[in-house]
Amino acid sequence: MIRILSGPRYARSTGSPAAVLPFLRKLTSQPGHRFWADDVSLLDPAWFVEAALLNSAQLTDVYLLALAVRNGGRLATFDRKIRPEAAVGGQAALHVIA
Repeated sequence: MIRILSGPRYARSTGSPAAVLPFLRKLTSQPGHRFWADDVSLLDPAWFVEAALLNSAQLTDVYLLALAVRNGGRLATFDRKIRPEAAVGGQAALHVIA
């Protein structure tokens, strides 16, 4: 979130990561927020389908999808290009916002 919102190519960029931090802090202080540790590995076939990982551009999205599966959550995204079959259980955990 910080990388995207503070990046120069983002239409409503805030300018710097430091400017995004207060917004992220407010979001994470909401009731029901739960931190998900970065604890899945691309090397683990329990989370990833190696043959479905076709290019480097998809790795972050598929990783976040697997992390959602691991934590019983869902990945909400505007990106229609995510390949849910690359993460075990990914189809059920993906929510594409129309």
